[in-house]
Amino acid sequence: MATVVDCGAYSFKAGHCMDSKPGIVKECPFGFQECLRDARFWHSLIGQRSQDLIISVPVWTCRKTKESICQLLFEDFAAKSICMVSSAFLVGLAARSSTALVVDIGATGTTVTPVEDGYPLTECIVHGSLGGNALDVAMFQLLQDAGAALPDGLSGAEAGKIAKEQLAWVAQDFTLELQKLRRMEVPSQPPKPSMCDFVGTGGKRCVFQASRGEGFKCAECLFDPTVCRAPGAASTMPQTPQTLPEMVLASLRLQSNINVRGQLLQNVILAGGMSQLPGLQERLATEIRHCSRWVAPGQSQEIVKVCAPKPGSIQAPATDR
Repeated sequence: MATVVDCGAYSFKAGHCMDSKPGIVKECPFGFQECLRDARFWHSLIGQRSQDLIISVPVWTCRKTKESICQLLFEDFAAKSICMVSSAFLVGLAARSSTALVVDIGATGTTVTPVEDGYPLTECIVHGSLGGNALDVAMFQLLQDAGAALPDGLSGAEAGKIAKEQLAWVAQDFTLELQKLRRMEVPSQPPKPSMCDFVGTGGKRCVFQASRGEGFKCAECLFDPTVCRAPGAASTMPQTPQTLPEMVLASLRLQSNINVRGQLLQNVILAGGMSQLPGLQERLATEIRHCSRWVAPGQSQEIVKVCAPKPGSIQAPATDR
């Protein structure tokens, strides 16, 4: 039975191809190369016996890095065989679609990759700076604005990450939610609790009450980076797409075949650490439908479909990072 290894920018996940969730998850906060050099990770994965490996790597991985992975696994761990594929291809395969538009929202940024008949269209890839790390900083800014008390030993980035994972959700109508907030109304169906629990050194706990809409304001940075002054909002390259809908549309425009654009719109697949944000699928589909006629003329707006892998699967995020 083959073992699947998903090499992400923030974490590596591994498990047998027939398992419903990864058996090993290793975070690599210092970057992709850190995990590649971690012999203990590969030893715990492969052990003392040779195995067939399916290695999923980001589409931007260079040939030299791929050769280094193969050399390490063949020479140091006696891997039986290695099949190295693009993560965008595997995401489409997990969704049972050979043609799809993969929106990978990871820790360090977002990458939109069109896949046609199993082949990533590298010339149509669009990358942006908004990702999990940017939302961590945005949430910490919101905590500071609210005067949140944090326990000792907890950094701003850690506090932002914890609050993001516990509170963040995507509003279907941001303006409407702000109006409800001003009228002190509770959202009709709050997808996440409004309480956040922080634990510092020595087990000291602090509880934060999100009374200013911190949850949906943080996630709104994916659609309007100026909301929380998230990193990347004031880019020196104004032509670079910043929001998720803009990135999706920019990638579609790079594909000259109108018919292929329509097929891609029918299979927009979310992946990466932020793909499980409540409300993200519905909001992104709505935003794309509003502009789809400009990139796929003659196609019905109703063809736009956005989906995400089930939580816990090999191609789903290991955490809400």
